[in-house]
Amino acid sequence: MRPVEHCIYGIVLGLVALGTYLTHFSLPEPVTTLQDGNGNPHFSEKQALAYVSTLADSYGYRVVGAREHVASRDWLKQEIARLKSANDADPWRRDLYEIEVLNQKGTGSHRFDMMGKVVMKQYADIENVVVRISSKRNPSSKQNAVLVNAHLDSTLPSPGAADDALGIAIQLELIRIITSRKPKNGTDPLMDNSLILLFNDAEESLQDASHLFANEPHPWASTVRGVVNLEAAGNTGSAVLFQATSNKFLDAYGATPHPYGSVVASDVFSTGLILSDTDFRQFEQYAGLTGLDMAVVGNSYAYHTRLDSTDRIERGSAQHFGDNTLAIVEYLTQPGMDITVGIEKSQDRIFFSVAQKYFANYSKRTAQLIARAVFTLVLGYVGWAGPSWRRLAGAIGCINVAFWSGLIVNNAVAALLTLTGLQMRWFTHEMSCLFLYIPTAMLGWTLPHLYFRPDRKHMHLALLLHYATLSLLPVGSSFILFYTALGVLLGTLADSALLQLILVSVPGMFLGSEAHWSVLEIFVPLTGRLGVDAPAENIMSTIVGLVSFGALAGYPLWVLTLSRPAQNRLMVLLAAFALTSLAVLSQRPVWDADHPRRLFVQHMYNLTDGATSIHFAAADSAPGFEAYVDGITNTFDLGKPTRWIASDDAPEWDTLYPFSQFLQSWKVDAATAKIQPAIELPNVVGRVISRDRTANTATIELTTHHPGLLWTVIAFDADVVAWSLSELPEPGLRRQHIRQAAAFGTDIHTMQLTFKLHQPQQSHLIVDFVGVEELAMHPAKVTDQEALERPSMKFFAHLDTPAVIGDAVDLCSNGVLAGRFPIPL
Repeated sequence: MRPVEHCIYGIVLGLVALGTYLTHFSLPEPVTTLQDGNGNPHFSEKQALAYVSTLADSYGYRVVGAREHVASRDWLKQEIARLKSANDADPWRRDLYEIEVLNQKGTGSHRFDMMGKVVMKQYADIENVVVRISSKRNPSSKQNAVLVNAHLDSTLPSPGAADDALGIAIQLELIRIITSRKPKNGTDPLMDNSLILLFNDAEESLQDASHLFANEPHPWASTVRGVVNLEAAGNTGSAVLFQATSNKFLDAYGATPHPYGSVVASDVFSTGLILSDTDFRQFEQYAGLTGLDMAVVGNSYAYHTRLDSTDRIERGSAQHFGDNTLAIVEYLTQPGMDITVGIEKSQDRIFFSVAQKYFANYSKRTAQLIARAVFTLVLGYVGWAGPSWRRLAGAIGCINVAFWSGLIVNNAVAALLTLTGLQMRWFTHEMSCLFLYIPTAMLGWTLPHLYFRPDRKHMHLALLLHYATLSLLPVGSSFILFYTALGVLLGTLADSALLQLILVSVPGMFLGSEAHWSVLEIFVPLTGRLGVDAPAENIMSTIVGLVSFGALAGYPLWVLTLSRPAQNRLMVLLAAFALTSLAVLSQRPVWDADHPRRLFVQHMYNLTDGATSIHFAAADSAPGFEAYVDGITNTFDLGKPTRWIASDDAPEWDTLYPFSQFLQSWKVDAATAKIQPAIELPNVVGRVISRDRTANTATIELTTHHPGLLWTVIAFDADVVAWSLSELPEPGLRRQHIRQAAAFGTDIHTMQLTFKLHQPQQSHLIVDFVGVEELAMHPAKVTDQEALERPSMKFFAHLDTPAVIGDAVDLCSNGVLAGRFPIPL
């Protein structure tokens, strides 16, 4: 190929990548009015963000167990009552729609497996706010319902604007919009199915409120045929569809104006690589429901931090999420829609969006049949082409060796950066790692050509076989490989090297570049909370290598258009580009104010020995944390910190268990030792119910009294035979963790427990207790004058300054009470 043809080829691929980048990050124009020009109601981002601001800015940190959580729930009830009154006061709306409110208050327990650990949950006085909208002209619409769920609460260090005040705001907008629609004719019922809105009271405490709705169950739960869950793990960009478990609801998603999602996201989420979960799990596990799980995921750096504020929600994000949710609801509740069929759990669909305008949705069986037909066609074409089988085998070997060579080179570079303390320098911009790891991967792909020396004809045939074979893989994500195979097949029709390369490369670049934007947008911020032992640099180098190999599907063919000297110069250029990228990245800090390190701090008072200690922790593998903690402790003249080793038996960070297993933590004794907390002290007491000496078991009642505390945890070693909680743990002597959550003002948890004694003369059950002071959550309580009198809050006020912790840190700090309680047997 002539130089100008190489330029044209590069420009075409660059334009394809640029096009996917622009469409990936495009958002609809925000709507500021409540109605369109014809008087029809539509979703208003302005109205939704006003709701978000009330929850996230006025009420702030709505942690279960805090007074702000209850106050925000009271406001929610009032707003729903206002919307209902507006409907009932309008004669034509009152004649068309019925709005019912049936709240649900309850206590319960459930098992929550997470990160390979078993956690038992106890919750008390959780209150779901539940609304049903049905057609008065069609009373049978109440028989079948679509459930839309969002959660009211936020987590410890976050005001929860996107997560999940935005979901609550969308639900409130649905009440207004659905009940303001006018009939198309005099008899049109507008709804054949009802809409149930679950304003979920407690998700961040490990999905207690959704368990309550599904497992108690709520009186309307039996009418629910499927669920649409609204979540957030970021605050910018489009809301992605990342779980779809029924064909009916997937068809509904196809009716959205801004479709965004693919089976790839569903496949990745199902692997457990994303260390997160949603209420969708409870509806699926306990109610057998199917449906859709959607979330805003852009700028995941803000997830569960104080950066999740109203002003940081990107313009258009709420509009995108709201428009799509409204379209789904209208599709599923429209006249003639039967939502009792097609709702069986099924993940037999291939689905993906194109440019956030088009949505492809077809069965995996159809995909497999087409893939087999293409594979058969490819085999026939290869046979017809009359290749040299030796050369074809060499070309196939070249492709496979190149794939692994690229990964090896990338991981070698990643290991070197980790050893030299230069890891994660791409963290502040999701896409910057591409400038380092695409050139190194390309270098790895080029090296095998020097040994195998394939020709263009046999390389083209080898690529055909490679992608046609991979498209037969029984996973949804293989659709990317199928369309890449189609592009390679189309390349057989070209009469020039340039046209052939374009046809071979464009489908892979189109789908692969979109995969780059989507995957990196999630995984780069995730490396900031994967844990101290996570090989973040290797993870990202591997992801880039894998995705880039498909995105640059025509690369092995393009290399063969170069002479051997040109190939050598190419490798030098790739190495130079990678070194230049590394030089630039190495000058950048790992963190900045918009992409901060998560710093966890506990000011702990030990009830058992009266000692006070400070615990500092991070959830990342970036270098320098020990020196960073040393600098802080020197500022306060606290002495030399010691390393805390995470284990199931170490209770210090049990309020975050099992996430605590990912922390690197350092502990230092505080100068203010033996400061008595200005609250009524918690206690764990036991009452022996019986002791069976034949079976060598004891049955006791454990009561935890924790006034003024939230997110309490009790932990003990026992071989549990039976207990009053909903599900038993695995048999055998093991550490039992019971996390407790309750509404503000409820401070007692009780359970019965039968367990085998370690030895016949065992006299006590040792229970470790830990809990967060409701008035010692920083930054949640920085404006509460009573809270500011706490010793812990005084320490946090001095700590939370740029001069001490820097300006690239998001601080989650809490006053914690802990103690060990021997329960007599």
